[in-house]
Amino acid sequence: MATPSKSLKSAVKHFSSTTISSKIKKWDSAVSASNKQIRTTQSKIDKYQDQLDKANDELGKKNGYNDAKAAYNEVDKKLAAAKKSLSTAKDKSKIKSLKREIKTLTGQKKDAYKNLLKKSSSESKTQKSMTEALNKLEVLKKNLKKEKGSKTSNASYASLYKKEQEKRKAAAYAALQKKNAASIMKKIAAQEAKVNAGNAGKTSIYLTNKSKSTVFFFGEKEPSETDSNDVDSHAVDNGDPRSRYSRRNSKELTGTYFLFGKDFADIDKKFDAFQKWQRYGYEVTVRGFSRWGHAQISQVVKGTVHQNAVEVSITFNYAKKGEIMFKRKKAKSGSSKSKNNNKGSKTKSTGSSKGKHKYVTVRSSRDTMWAISVAKKVSLRTIEKLNSKLKPTQLHIGDKIYYS
Repeated sequence: MATPSKSLKSAVKHFSSTTISSKIKKWDSAVSASNKQIRTTQSKIDKYQDQLDKANDELGKKNGYNDAKAAYNEVDKKLAAAKKSLSTAKDKSKIKSLKREIKTLTGQKKDAYKNLLKKSSSESKTQKSMTEALNKLEVLKKNLKKEKGSKTSNASYASLYKKEQEKRKAAAYAALQKKNAASIMKKIAAQEAKVNAGNAGKTSIYLTNKSKSTVFFFGEKEPSETDSNDVDSHAVDNGDPRSRYSRRNSKELTGTYFLFGKDFADIDKKFDAFQKWQRYGYEVTVRGFSRWGHAQISQVVKGTVHQNAVEVSITFNYAKKGEIMFKRKKAKSGSSKSKNNNKGSKTKSTGSSKGKHKYVTVRSSRDTMWAISVAKKVSLRTIEKLNSKLKPTQLHIGDKIYYS
């Protein structure tokens, strides 16, 4: 099976983006063609396997056939194991020994096959069907192995170019963010120069990820920030820590703002663009009365229109989003395979095998440490302490979040 060489892996970073795209298209097409051929071959294998099973069922009723069939299968199994061992053997004496064993087993397989046919000789039609199926299956299985190897090879080349493409995209996005960050700061500095000393009553809002350099400037009027906590009202013993009984449930910034423009058409255009950020749920940074690095616009209300401004009531909610990733890959054990059913589901509380700690398994983006702290009535600090090895904003599907 051919795989990308070290020289190619080193050279790919010098290829043009156009070349990278064409290579990806080429190898993806090759993988698709391999998949099509594998499906065709597998379909034929299924067909002849059914034919062989049917012949075996018919011949199984005859005396001595089952024993002959079992003997043939046993030799065939030993031969396959010997060939597999030979493919990985490195010791010369071991290789020589395996080759002798394979030669002996090959002869035994032929004898076992002759005996199998002899036991079924009275049923010429069934015998013919079985012989055809066995011969076809042997060829088709070899072809299938080659086709799968070809697919793996093609996929390795496609993966090489895709990784390089993703690397370039990430670098280009980082460069864009850096460029936009400089542009945003420049716009804010220019705006600050236009207002009174201290920048009183001036708010700037831009995208937290800096994917765009757009900045909205608002004049503030009666802004207010509200932090709300859930506090249990039942009696607490003097010796109990009070922090367990109070948890923040929201952080909100509200106020009336003025959106300025050259004329009504300009104001309306700016308002529509800002409202789109609210409608799409973009994460924004707010710099003004409050300075929030992570906020979402929960409500925008257009009010009175003045000559060069419109009154806008805005409500921001503090929301640093958690990043839920794919389930971590687990090492294979034996022939068992684990399947990741990445679907949202209700949070389930499950005790550990030893029963010492209780935990919640992350199953969707809703299962954040904050949500678990609220659901289980445990402080966020306690959960973070119990799960110190995990990053609260980078949880994976399948992670166990301990809460007691």
